[in-house]
Amino acid sequence: MMDVLSSLALADVARIARRTALAALIVGIVALIVLGVMGMFLAGVGGCLGIMAAMINFRMVVKSAGRAAESMEPGRKAMHFNTLLRMGVLSVIGIGLLIAVPELGVGMLVGLAVFQVMLLASLASVLFAELRSNGGTN
Repeated sequence: MMDVLSSLALADVARIARRTALAALIVGIVALIVLGVMGMFLAGVGGCLGIMAAMINFRMVVKSAGRAAESMEPGRKAMHFNTLLRMGVLSVIGIGLLIAVPELGVGMLVGLAVFQVMLLASLASVLFAELRSNGGTN
């Protein structure tokens, strides 16, 4: 499995990022429209905020990973800590919104989660395609 993960090219990461960003944009717009029609416009706005925040976080992770790959001694612990810190801050903001404006907070937390699921699905599809092309061998 590690061979497959290490074989991801920069083009694969770019494809994953584009696919996930496009799917997130579509999901955000649809959620905003549907929830607006249902009278829960703030939840739709919160969902869009959550998706946007998760996209920004993902871009920062990709940049951080690129810098770590370029350096001779990648600081994985620092990169992991920074990623967890950003996700923690986003979660605290979402929980704060949940307390202050529940509809907006729920939307933001759901938006964060939805983006992560879309990212995971996009990554899994690329990894499965890589496994198929290699015939499932290590």
